Amino acid sequence: MVRDFSYFEVKIADKKFEIPDGNTTAKTAIIKFFNDTNEILSTSELGYVSANEIYRLIELGEKVHFQECYIEDFSLTDYRKNHSLLKNEIIRILGFTATHSIFHSDKELNFSFSKFTKGDVDFTNSIFLKGSLLFENCSFGNINVSFENVLFRDGNVNFSKSIFGGGNITFKNSEFFDGIKNFQNSNFGQGNLNFERVKFGNGSVLFNTSKFGEGTVDFTRSTLEEGEMLFADTTFSRGDLLFEEITKHPSIESVTLSFEPGHDFWFTLPIRRKDQPPASTKIIKGCRIDYNYFSTYQIPIVHGKNYSRDNQNDGRVNILVNEKATELLGFDQHGDALNQFLMIGDNEVQIIGIIKNFHQLKLRFRLQPVIYILATPPGYYAVRLNTSLNHQETIDHIKVRFDEFLPGNPFLYTYLDEYFNRQYRIEQTFEKVVGIFTVLAIIIASLGLFGLSSLERIQRIKEIGIRKVHGARVANILTLFSGKTLLLISISIFVAIPVTVLILNSWLQNFQFHIEIEWSYFIFPVLVMLFVSMVTVSSRIVKTANTNPAQSLRYE
Repeated sequence: MVRDFSYFEVKIADKKFEIPDGNTTAKTAIIKFFNDTNEILSTSELGYVSANEIYRLIELGEKVHFQECYIEDFSLTDYRKNHSLLKNEIIRILGFTATHSIFHSDKELNFSFSKFTKGDVDFTNSIFLKGSLLFENCSFGNINVSFENVLFRDGNVNFSKSIFGGGNITFKNSEFFDGIKNFQNSNFGQGNLNFERVKFGNGSVLFNTSKFGEGTVDFTRSTLEEGEMLFADTTFSRGDLLFEEITKHPSIESVTLSFEPGHDFWFTLPIRRKDQPPASTKIIKGCRIDYNYFSTYQIPIVHGKNYSRDNQNDGRVNILVNEKATELLGFDQHGDALNQFLMIGDNEVQIIGIIKNFHQLKLRFRLQPVIYILATPPGYYAVRLNTSLNHQETIDHIKVRFDEFLPGNPFLYTYLDEYFNRQYRIEQTFEKVVGIFTVLAIIIASLGLFGLSSLERIQRIKEIGIRKVHGARVANILTLFSGKTLLLISISIFVAIPVTVLILNSWLQNFQFHIEIEWSYFIFPVLVMLFVSMVTVSSRIVKTANTNPAQSLRYE
């Protein structure tokens, strides 16, 4: 059926129409579609189904199943009036299928306050030609709901306060005309929610205060012309929220939803090998990741494979673990854990990949055993950039997309290296303080040494003069007077180095990963100290030694 048209005409003919499933309708609907210049674009013939026929099936508790039909003036509002039901009384529908069909109403197409059971709800390849579509306060149980490739000619669609169960929900390749698309206060259950390649047209798309479950929430390549897409107070549980619009910029290489870097993983799990008794259960840290987590952070997978959208499992939960986790679980070699089965509580999981250990926390803490589970993590979007292009332009692009999807929320960002550097702010401050006090100590020690050498020079100035008269050279005098200073410095070195080693080793014990103190580290500081000391002492002694002995002997 044609989808791009300006207006249409419908004629009901008194002739039978054979539906593809073998049933027939007493009448045929002939729909003509026109363009702006009144030219006929297409003519379609469909089986004509009145609203009363559908009401009869609902009343009898039978499944509603039609294909290639024209359904006119259907509304549960009228059904309730005809059966003297309350306005919001729940109506049970065994299942509702109307594929490749057209819905038309001069009022509204109202499915509100329905409870769909057993059979799926399927409107694939249909057109809602006229009339606002209402699915408010509906319950869909665990059935699949399909609006794939559907044209909503009246863009006002209301799915608010509806509850979906474990089935999948798809609007893939559908198109909404102008109007409000209302999904507020809905619970989308545990199934996948697919809005891939949807054209939302003009008008806001509202998901405020809705709840998304564990399934994938996919808005890949969807478009919104004018209006806002609002997610205020929305809860995303463990689903994988995909907004590929952000990756269209050439300098963006990868995007992942990420647990906050530099912070401890916030949930733990009881885990054991399947071939071991429950008493062997260990408590291990868990991390929720999406498909792009390892590639975005460039964390190598040393054995096995990553999660893939193309290779979905058969219902079993697959996990990845780090090398430390394989050690905790008692595997002799890291690779031995690959494809092994574990028990998380009463649930069986399989290891499909083993990643190289990396530091989630700063080096003060030891490496932790971690398991990685495919689920939407709380926290942050991590974006890996192409470093050769303009970063500010890229950030502006991200901000535009951010404001489109999350209007009213502050756009805050930081670079990962800056983020990790902040972890070591205490150590960096400590380094600066130690550096300042070291310089002050050197200055104070030099002043003290300068004063000591000056005092000794004054006390022995006549001795220097007499030695000069008897032929002593400047080098002889310098050696004589420096000996005492070198002795004091040597004593201080032999006392200071062991004490320093003890203090440094004690401080380094605060870090699980640290250097080992070697004696060679003290060679340069000792040489510097000797140099500063000798320069301080010799500057005064050399000056006195070069003085005329006659002046030295007259010194009082």
